[in-house]
Amino acid sequence: MMTEEQYAPGGSHFNAVESIVERVGCTRTRAIAALRVCSNDVERTLRSLSEPWMRPTQPNTRARRQNPPQSPPLGPLDRAHQTRTTTLDSDGGDAPEVRPERARELPPQGGLEVLTDETPTVTDAQRHSLPSLNPRRKDRPFSPREGSSQFFSLRRLLWALQNERLSLADIVEYFSYFQREAVLDAINQSIEGVPSIFYAVATNREDVVRTWIAYGANVNAIDGRYKIPLLAFAIFNSSVLREDSTTIVLLLLAHGASASTVPIRDDRTTQKQSTGAANGSVEKGEEDSPDMDQRWCNAYFRSRLEQALNTTQRYFLSRAQAYKQPSRRSLQAATKYNVTQLFSLPYCIVGQDVAIRILTERLLSHMVVPNPKPLVLLFAGPSGHGKTEVGRRLRSLLSLDTHTIDMTEIKYETDLFGPKPPFVGCEGGSPLNNFLLAKSGKRAIVMLDEFEKSTREVLNSLLILFDEGRYLDRRRRKSIDCSKIIWILASNALDPVITDFYKNNSTNSPIADPCVIEDQLQPRLLGAMKSKFGFPLSGRISTIVPFLPFSPDQQAVIVHQYLLQLARNVRQSISLSNQLVGNLHLRLQDDVTVSTTLASDCYDPDTGARSLESAVKTKVEAPLIREYLAGNEDISEKQPLEEYVAEVQGGRIVIRRVPGDKVSVPVA
Repeated sequence: MMTEEQYAPGGSHFNAVESIVERVGCTRTRAIAALRVCSNDVERTLRSLSEPWMRPTQPNTRARRQNPPQSPPLGPLDRAHQTRTTTLDSDGGDAPEVRPERARELPPQGGLEVLTDETPTVTDAQRHSLPSLNPRRKDRPFSPREGSSQFFSLRRLLWALQNERLSLADIVEYFSYFQREAVLDAINQSIEGVPSIFYAVATNREDVVRTWIAYGANVNAIDGRYKIPLLAFAIFNSSVLREDSTTIVLLLLAHGASASTVPIRDDRTTQKQSTGAANGSVEKGEEDSPDMDQRWCNAYFRSRLEQALNTTQRYFLSRAQAYKQPSRRSLQAATKYNVTQLFSLPYCIVGQDVAIRILTERLLSHMVVPNPKPLVLLFAGPSGHGKTEVGRRLRSLLSLDTHTIDMTEIKYETDLFGPKPPFVGCEGGSPLNNFLLAKSGKRAIVMLDEFEKSTREVLNSLLILFDEGRYLDRRRRKSIDCSKIIWILASNALDPVITDFYKNNSTNSPIADPCVIEDQLQPRLLGAMKSKFGFPLSGRISTIVPFLPFSPDQQAVIVHQYLLQLARNVRQSISLSNQLVGNLHLRLQDDVTVSTTLASDCYDPDTGARSLESAVKTKVEAPLIREYLAGNEDISEKQPLEEYVAEVQGGRIVIRRVPGDKVSVPVA
């Protein structure tokens, strides 16, 4: 005989009731009733409960035809869908109206009103935000150690993400209490009709989103309420939080989010020369995009999308649509050698389609075909055009240890490898000698920067190492296997050939066409390399990877990225001890105009991105700080957020402060 006392606090089945409530999210009454039916078998009870995230993924269609489900009672949000529409006035307010009998679409008049059969009539906040998750137990905060004694509760974890500043360590600790398969199975479930990764993206925290992706979250998930794809939600999220969400957008693209789900206009920022042709693909405009992927984007969402998208996001969305996806065999090979992240390189670097294509193909082919010789890559191109940045990205994408040497400081062979016995200091070796010893037989990266400044003695000391893939340790005279080391030689010695090729081809032919590169550029680079480094060393270099000057559109994107970084820096909280500039919101009146103006005025082909970084510092950051310091108020750690606008007036960048009563963002 089962009594009520058994399910009350202190009873024999109290813990089972609490676990079911936490796991399923049902009421205590329902949990007790289900336990009684299932003879207090917790597992059977969980299977029997009909919560949405516990249902089978493939419904029984025959049973549904015989017993059609009744429509559930309308909640407040559902009633709003049926009875309200929203007019967005110029002051941001919304006014409820009765939905008309037939669909109609009105042009903006003092605001925006959109009514179609497909448009959910909800408030602006409902369109762009997630449901507020209420905890089932409000008497205690979330603790990751709950996982040690309770079932996995996705709802409670997401509630903590919404309401508590969970650290990455807290999330990882909570996941660690469960088998990985259990987390993988639950991570793609939906709460309140929204896949869990939406809640992770809503935090705008890269570490949280990376964790969700690492546990198998679907980057192409769809909001079950309004059919908005995750990528579009990440773009909209910037206007909700009043924070830049570009990092999250690029992260999703790098992990396979479909760019075709987001319609973009190419008339604001284009990259007709810079994308697609590198892989033999054809650019796709908005009219060529698949309608099925973009059915969610009605007139309302399209308008909001145009407002939310920035220059950097448009560029990488266009690039993602133009790039061909890797073939199944390429993916299979990359998976075998754990280098699948290599395919995300196009979403980490602006421009350099030629370099990315050659580098990806050469790295994969070197891994697939066993070779006793190491891979030696010559990164050639003007300063400031991504050679060092690509090397740094390879380190993180391939998860390889990297050792970088500035060759301007290396004059003698002993500077590079250390003295030989019995000379003084031989027992200590050198940084490169010790790195090669530690990575013997393992894959790693060695980058020799400013390689053209090496002396002939240093160049000759590398010949056997590059040719045979072995090296004799200076400390112990022991042979080291260096066949898996990836050598990157960064040099400006071939700059005249590359810049001349770019000037002659950038406007006349598809510069990234593999045939053009193979037939015209590579032979000239090979001849220049032999002339500069000599035949012995040139014959041991596996591939020349050319880095071309940036196109005007790419220059604008780089400027915009520096502006985003500046905005993040000045948005930080003020600390009177070491951070006097903070609590500032930098807004670009027209990010395309500001970025293109700075790029066209300040880009220097000889210094590349460094010239654009300097332009942002002198023409935006310095005037911003000057305007900030001109204020008569005392600097305080609790001072309200101040808004500054950067705009173009008469061809010049102007920084102005927005009066306090007109600030358009909330205090952070």
